[in-house]
Amino acid sequence: MELKIKENTYTPIVVENFDEIKSLVQEKADHYANMVYTEEDLPQAKKDKAMLNKFIKAIEDRRKEIKKACMQPYESFETQIKELVAICNQPVKAIDEFVKLIDSQNKADKRAEIEKLYEETDHPEWLTLEQIFNPKWLNQTVKVSLVDEEIKSRLKAIESDIKTIATLECSFEAQEEYKRSLSLADAIREGQRIADIQKAKEGEVKPKIDYSNEQREWIAFKVCITPTEARELKAWLIQKGIEIRA
Repeated sequence: MELKIKENTYTPIVVENFDEIKSLVQEKADHYANMVYTEEDLPQAKKDKAMLNKFIKAIEDRRKEIKKACMQPYESFETQIKELVAICNQPVKAIDEFVKLIDSQNKADKRAEIEKLYEETDHPEWLTLEQIFNPKWLNQTVKVSLVDEEIKSRLKAIESDIKTIATLECSFEAQEEYKRSLSLADAIREGQRIADIQKAKEGEVKPKIDYSNEQREWIAFKVCITPTEARELKAWLIQKGIEIRA
């Protein structure tokens, strides 16, 4: 199907005496541009302004008149094209609504499948699916098996974080923060904040040494420690804002 359009060749529209008119207009414009008015000349200045505006309006009106005449054939063509597009858009809209409905149903079914999968997976009682849910899991291209792997990986990381938090001085408060944010760094900071408050009450807070002027550098070393000690060391490094490379 192809549009058959009867095209017309139009002669360019030009002002035949453009150079002559331009010369006269430039002469007038230069004259008034260099005119120096005084307060006594105010009436004449207003007349000059009105005269120039009248001339501008005359040529602008002529331009609009020519433009309207030139645009008329195109506007008729545009009306026909818009009518054709409107006819095509009717079934497109209906199909789009159908596609969105089926897509919504598929996502709802997949969401239910993921919820069932999560309930069947061992997880902390306080942890909801919503806290770790990734919207991309509902994409048609993402298989449920991949979702299962990601959920188990996330739960394993959370389990590791909980063990690290358990080594902190104020582990209860830190764990409560972790349950809210799922951020190990935030949990450690909260635990340290509570610990500092308790020490301040007991008069045990020691003056902090300012290391701000020292430059950090990467240092590699090995330590012989237990898994619990490793988690304590990790928590201490995070608390100090020290970057770790595996």
